[in-house]
Amino acid sequence: MPMSHSRMANTAFFASMSITGVLGLLLIRKKSLGLTVLLANLMAIDVMIVGSWFGLEKVKDRLEKTSLAQETCDEVNRYGMAPIEQHPLAGTGGGSFYSSFPSVKGPEIQSFYDQAHNDYLQFAIESGLPATLMLGAAILWSLAQAFVALRKRRNSLLPGMSFAALMAIVAELIMLTTDFHLQAPATAINFLPCLAVAWKARLMEVQRAG
Repeated sequence: MPMSHSRMANTAFFASMSITGVLGLLLIRKKSLGLTVLLANLMAIDVMIVGSWFGLEKVKDRLEKTSLAQETCDEVNRYGMAPIEQHPLAGTGGGSFYSSFPSVKGPEIQSFYDQAHNDYLQFAIESGLPATLMLGAAILWSLAQAFVALRKRRNSLLPGMSFAALMAIVAELIMLTTDFHLQAPATAINFLPCLAVAWKARLMEVQRAG
């Protein structure tokens, strides 16, 4: 993530790592001393080592220089509500954002947006509110399964699986506010196993030796 120098990618990565790390310390029942030390120092290790290798300072500078006056993504979000109001149920059709948005955007947006840079908004525009809500419910249900697995499963493998799934889902939910990850088939396909791991960690039966 730091290597990409992306503002939101790094924000999502460190935020999800911090949130999941705290939840892991609070919820994992059978915590060894090594696991506790690892989770407690995960953020510091990544900031000091990974950041020094790949330029976390550059990401910090970009975040400090970010200004709403220079960005137009907030205007895209505002004008993007018009197609949702016009087609709330069925949407404008998959992949139609680039053709439907120019008719509603304001004069202050001079750039051409083929993607909304907000997957929540783009799914609502293209697929309609019912389909978007169903998709969101499936992701949040998987997130809940990972949370429950982290809290209840005692096998040493399953909390680790739920930790990874929880961190991946939280990071993706943050990323989707300013990016179009799920519009890319490769990213969407890679996200599906993360959801599956959450369910597997929650429901997989563990065979005991003997």
